[in-house]
This record gives sequence, structure tokens and C-alpha cells, in this order.
Amino acid sequence: MRKLDLTNYTFTAKNQQGINQFVTYQFKDALVNVITHQNLGLNGPEMLEIDPVVIKIEKANLEVILTEDDYKKIITNFRKFRGFGNNDRPFLKRVYNCPEIPDDGKKVIKFSNN
Repeated sequence: MRKLDLTNYTFTAKNQQGINQFVTYQFKDALVNVITHQNLGLNGPEMLEIDPVVIKIEKANLEVILTEDDYKKIITNFRKFRGFGNNDRPFLKRVYNCPEIPDDGKKVIKFSNN
């Protein structure tokens, strides 16, 4: 399992006048938009396959717990997406470096029949 931080962050960017200003990066919105982006060319079954992950992300507040399957779906769509820019580097690092967490301690102990 993985825990993904969904909090927004700020970065500085130059406006049209060349003045640095703080911009808020809407992390959760960007994540949902990337994994469902039209340019990925997802067909119906692929969109329905990613939909439970999208719902899980949209319902979460500050962080979301992802199964390995959820995480693999996100990474698969990230690899297909074209168009990331310089300001997306912290976004990408957060997703690709998403920490693994224990599986809530629900380990199955098997006993031998000896």
C-alpha cells in the first residue's frame, strides 16, 4: 500500500510582466486531470478501470491510501501522458516517490498441519 500526500503546494513563477509571483499548485485536481486526460486516448473499459481510483482521490482530503494496483494504474497513465512542464517537477516527484506503508497489520498467519 502507498500513502500519497494530496496537499497543494506553492511555487514561484514569473507573470507576463516578468515579476515573480506565488502560484498554488492544485495537486489533487492535477492528479485527477492527468490520469483521465483525453490525450491518453483511454477507451471505455480503461476509463472505467481508473474510475475507482479517481473516486478514491476525490473523496480524500489531505492524503489517500492506495493499493499497489491503484498506484500501478496511476503510474501507467503518467507514463502515457505527454506535456509535463518545469512546474510539474514537484508534482511528479511526489507521485513517483510515494512512500510504501504497511498493510494495516492484517497479515495472514498460516499454520502447517504437521
